[in-house]
Amino acid sequence: MRPRGEVRLALGEAAWKVAREHTEGGTYRDIAPRACVGFAVAKRTLKDMVRAGELVITGTARVPGSARPANRYAPAPPQASVTPPELNTVMRSWAAVR
Repeated sequence: MRPRGEVRLALGEAAWKVAREHTEGGTYRDIAPRACVGFAVAKRTLKDMVRAGELVITGTARVPGSARPANRYAPAPPQASVTPPELNTVMRSWAAVR
């Protein structure tokens, strides 16, 4: 797996900051200036981040100068690294050791 690029890192951090201020998330126009990234690049990269599971779309909002509403983005909730069946196996092995 390749490391995340500078633009993706900056947009991810900016999305977290916007999400702390606005509980419903922010549009690309809210996130891009904080990441020091152009609107077109931000729009494309945010869509890629949603597809990769890094961000989620929380709704839409009207953006000045645009006929269509823009998606609101927020960081995706963290995924558990251990599934319940795996956890069950670990718990049973600990009980057997005692």
